[in-house]
Amino acid sequence: MTRLVLLTLLVLGLPCAGARAAEPAPGVRRVFVLELEARGVPDDLARTAADGVLEGLQALPGVRAMGRSEMAVLLEHQASGQLLGCREPACLKDLGEALKADRLIAGTLGQVGAIHLLSLQLLEPATASVLARVSATAFTPEEVLDAARRAGVELLGPADAAAPAPAFVLTLAPGGTLKAAVLDLKAVGVPEDQARNLTQVVVQELRRSEGLSLISRDEIAAMLSFKEDKARLGCDDDACLSELGGALGVDFLVAGSVGQLGETRLVHLKLIDLRETRVVSRVAESFQGEPAQLLGAARAAARRLIGREADDAGLLEVRPSVADARLLVGEEELARGGPRSVPAGKIRLRVEDDGHRPWVGDVYIEPGELTRLDVTLEELPEAWYEAWWVWTLVGAAVLAGAGVGVYYGVFAGEPTGTLEVTSAVPGGGR
Repeated sequence: MTRLVLLTLLVLGLPCAGARAAEPAPGVRRVFVLELEARGVPDDLARTAADGVLEGLQALPGVRAMGRSEMAVLLEHQASGQLLGCREPACLKDLGEALKADRLIAGTLGQVGAIHLLSLQLLEPATASVLARVSATAFTPEEVLDAARRAGVELLGPADAAAPAPAFVLTLAPGGTLKAAVLDLKAVGVPEDQARNLTQVVVQELRRSEGLSLISRDEIAAMLSFKEDKARLGCDDDACLSELGGALGVDFLVAGSVGQLGETRLVHLKLIDLRETRVVSRVAESFQGEPAQLLGAARAAARRLIGREADDAGLLEVRPSVADARLLVGEEELARGGPRSVPAGKIRLRVEDDGHRPWVGDVYIEPGELTRLDVTLEELPEAWYEAWWVWTLVGAAVLAGAGVGVYYGVFAGEPTGTLEVTSAVPGGGR
């Protein structure tokens, strides 16, 4: 409990003996994004929209943004949870003062007919007054994330968006080592075991970075495998384990989530600097494609989180069910055959062939590795005007119409009386 109270004081910036939260540099605005209120939409979609707002703010110079999701990683006790859940003016004022925030962002995400409507307000904590409002719309759940990114930037003014902040790069002193603890990714609309597996993927990818020492939740839990240790430390949940990580000298916490919104799959990661008590990097990898691509999305997100780009190309081998299918990456058509060299990262692949539905999806290419993809193209249903039974009916209708025409031409147009028939054979008689 003592350690948890100490961590709370550090995060909130309140004075405590022997420790103090780092002050932002002069001219830096501290912005706190409250949890968006979901109105007729899933709570998971509202949380994703809040993450999108935070991601947009991170690109602005002179802005230090933090959201409820990051604070929840650091604060898991009842009093703090009640404080972060407030919406009344008096509560917002207390929250802004406690966080030393210059601005608060609140809002709602709702649905009007088939349209998703995001409304944001920029609040001044001291007076709880609204300084600015913006709204954004999205036609599908997949578009909400991008709409939230743009709305967050617009809310703080176009002047800030003119010069984006440089991307975060984790730097180490020569011969130095930094320690980080990776918490389990939260599952949002996906199975829990899938989120746990992807957590290990993130750990393994970050371990590729020289000078970065990683410890996962499972490894921390292994340190507490004996009952007497658990009882002595009273520690078996994420909040306590993250606190234990800090006690072990961890410099950073990595947290995030993996989820699905409609046809779009998402991997969100956040890097929290415990020394300065702030989020220093935040990334979101979203794609439309097969569930297996979550593996590549998690690896790509882990690299971006610490500013490590994949410069080397990779190899892509596509095995379509139709041998002569065309393969396109963007507007460029790939040659048929074996593995092809393509840029590393996320690419949009299109496989098409006449008479089949085109296959379109995002594919993650790992640098220096072979990515193999099997694609099954579905045959297009036969058009109604090409079906044999249509032309059979048409033929029957034509014949029937011709017969009716002959009947009317021969009988309906003749006057009543004797019908005289003349032989068409030369020399023939009557």
